[in-house]
Amino acid sequence: MPFTECAMSLVVLGMFFSIVSSYSIGVIAGDFPVFGIGDSDGFMKRAVPVVGDMSEMPSDMKDAIHGVKMGVASDICDNAKNNLAIDWDGSPLNYTCYHPKNRLPIIEGMKPIEDCNIPEKYYSKHVCMNEKIEYDVPIPTYGNHRPLWPVYGEYIFVPPQRWLHNLEHGAVVMLYHPCAEPLEVEKLRQLVKGCLRRHVITPYMYLPADKPLALVTWGCKLQMNHVDASVVKNFIKTRALHGPEAELAKEGQYRFKLLDVAEAPKGSNYYDRKLCPSS
Repeated sequence: MPFTECAMSLVVLGMFFSIVSSYSIGVIAGDFPVFGIGDSDGFMKRAVPVVGDMSEMPSDMKDAIHGVKMGVASDICDNAKNNLAIDWDGSPLNYTCYHPKNRLPIIEGMKPIEDCNIPEKYYSKHVCMNEKIEYDVPIPTYGNHRPLWPVYGEYIFVPPQRWLHNLEHGAVVMLYHPCAEPLEVEKLRQLVKGCLRRHVITPYMYLPADKPLALVTWGCKLQMNHVDASVVKNFIKTRALHGPEAELAKEGQYRFKLLDVAEAPKGSNYYDRKLCPSS
């Protein structure tokens, strides 16, 4: 290899490991890099430039409960286009598996874990794009979020500051680690798409190595090592459409990195009148 090509390769490799080390990646068996549960704070609470001035927000955009009205696109608060880096800087770490030949292992016999917890009479706030939103857990199931929610469907990546709003509207969010077994990811994807229109699918690097798949609804989450169709369908039938604003089936406005717009499964409709209709 010519010297110039070799030098360039070393520079690129050095930049990659510099980025990786800056996010405190842990290591498991087989030299497989994966984010640990406790490593999320370094990313979710990273320093981000804050822009904008909310002092000129018109009164008709204010909401007595949520602070800001939802679904109203505004250059002053949130138009789903400006200052998106405050939630996600576009890093490929969020959606890339750097060891595709060494996927996270399927562990037979490992049972899924379902957990539901939400404070009584909890109300979330809609936060404009001049403020950071931080979460204390790697997989939030409720919390403050942006006024504009994502279009339902699958994304290259969408941050929790957006999809938490979908949960509030009764949606199911499917999360998968970028290095999860692709066949298991596809199996879960087809189950979710076949159960309801109101879903968001995105990779998510903060899932633990032994449970790289998760379904999230308002206040609840189901974490899995591998897919059990009956467990998945039962969770969706039991937990979906139970958010505080689940009666709102309206499409979202955030489309950044959208891959595929969701459709109502055969046997149901736009409003998800029947969950998992084929089962």
